[in-house]
Amino acid sequence: CISGSTDGDIYVWNNSPHDEDPNYKTFKCKHRLKQENYKITVAKYGKLEIISGGSNGTITVWWLKTGKKTQECNAHNGQPVTDLQFDATKIVSCGMDNNVNIIDIMTGAVIQTLRGHEK
Repeated sequence: CISGSTDGDIYVWNNSPHDEDPNYKTFKCKHRLKQENYKITVAKYGKLEIISGGSNGTITVWWLKTGKKTQECNAHNGQPVTDLQFDATKIVSCGMDNNVNIIDIMTGAVIQTLRGHEK
């Protein structure tokens, strides 16, 4: 599992049976992913990657196995990312700029912007 915070950190946790009680799980930090310049507003993970959104509109793709950053893009014109979903090729994000963006997961390019929501 993962957790994100307003301090800019994302933690990747391993869970394993507790030494004294096998029904109780112990969580240990496997990776600490650090964002220096903004707060994490949303983070989700799949089988291979973690996708995070930040308070400055940045979306970051991380490789789950190593914790290394593989892609970053500014998708929401400096406005916070409020939610995202993804598959193997695309990220769909929404932000406080009232836009929904479809982003290429490999290049970080915004493929399409859906507008229509009003403030």
